[in-house]
Amino acid sequence: MKQCIRFTRIVGWYVLGLAMAACAFAGDGDGDRARASGAAGEEIAGIASLPSPLAFVSQLDLECRKASGPPLGQQVFLRQLNPVLQNQLPNQMAAVGELREVCLPVAKNHQIPGPQVLRFIRWVDLACYEANAAPVDVDVTLSHLNPVLAGLPDEAVHLAQLRRLCVPVRKNNSQIPWQVRRLIRHLDLACYRFEQPTDSVQTPLILSHLNPVVREMGFDDRQVLLERAFELCVPVGKNNQPIPDDVLHDIEWVDLIKYQTEWISGEIVDFALNLTHLNPLFAGLPQFEAMLTTPLQVLVPVAKNQQFPPAD
Repeated sequence: MKQCIRFTRIVGWYVLGLAMAACAFAGDGDGDRARASGAAGEEIAGIASLPSPLAFVSQLDLECRKASGPPLGQQVFLRQLNPVLQNQLPNQMAAVGELREVCLPVAKNHQIPGPQVLRFIRWVDLACYEANAAPVDVDVTLSHLNPVLAGLPDEAVHLAQLRRLCVPVRKNNSQIPWQVRRLIRHLDLACYRFEQPTDSVQTPLILSHLNPVVREMGFDDRQVLLERAFELCVPVGKNNQPIPDDVLHDIEWVDLIKYQTEWISGEIVDFALNLTHLNPLFAGLPQFEAMLTTPLQVLVPVAKNQQFPPAD
């Protein structure tokens, strides 16, 4: 019954606008800066142009590939943003080093997000760097948000150690609409290792790329098997950087559980991307090339301790 109730709460956001998703997926002019900006009122309104936290987070799925590129090589102070964890996970100084993965937005089982959410999600690309800080000691119960995985059981996990800092990047000098960039440039995630991985969920998924830059490369869909989860990625602020209130309203609820995957079918192609940091803290760093190789993991959205993202 609990799973049915949670599914009912979530699925309405997925169904809303699904009939128009094909048009948005094919391209509705987001790449065109003039059309992407929309009416002047939308540019100024800020929160009026953003999806609700539940609508945004519940459809955010990322595939992470092994990547090589220059290290970040910085000390960064991480501030916990999620309301559920702010009094549990400590704020920490982290040493951020080598690039390990690049995570790209995907759809699962051909279920494309509705157009209002897709226009944001398809530009969420993260460069994930090795990160080290003092151990943590936090228990949390995770519940799946995405409708495709809503039938999976809750997971009780123990967070033990910071492993990654994932920061937003732009690919190949792509033109990201202003109101989209305003949101995703503050989407930084700290990923914490579980004391013990979860049991394997043995769930097959078909993954399709969403980012326009990668879709133009013509890669086939891939079928993978979700196995064990081993990390939780939670939203963080860096140093004392301010985040606009309406942007914070969305990103403070972005919690993603990271599953190891096993390849089933579909061609795996290595490819290079030119990446540019979007977060203001790293805006002065030069563009760099990253080589993406083996798909390793999938990140999917979860709620913590039965506290779900707001629907407005």
